[in-house]
Amino acid sequence: MCSGESLGQIIPESVKEVTYDDSGNFHYEHEDWSITSSPEKFFREGQAGDSDRFSVSGKDDLYWALQFHRDEEGVITGRIIVLDPQKH
Repeated sequence: MCSGESLGQIIPESVKEVTYDDSGNFHYEHEDWSITSSPEKFFREGQAGDSDRFSVSGKDDLYWALQFHRDEEGVITGRIIVLDPQKH
């Protein structure tokens, strides 16, 4: 499992709780990022902590990752991470 801190610099204002639609899918939005997905695509049954899967985007030498975190109560937050080129 990769924690956000180990991937690079988390953009503080990107840390937001997701919303849900009637189908149980969650939705996250920050600036140009927008994703709707089922929680099962990012978390195993009962899994808390950082998601094992994340989405990467970027160009030239600047890349970002979108990662989700689920706390012990099941609250999911998303966050954007500026990837550290020295680590990846």
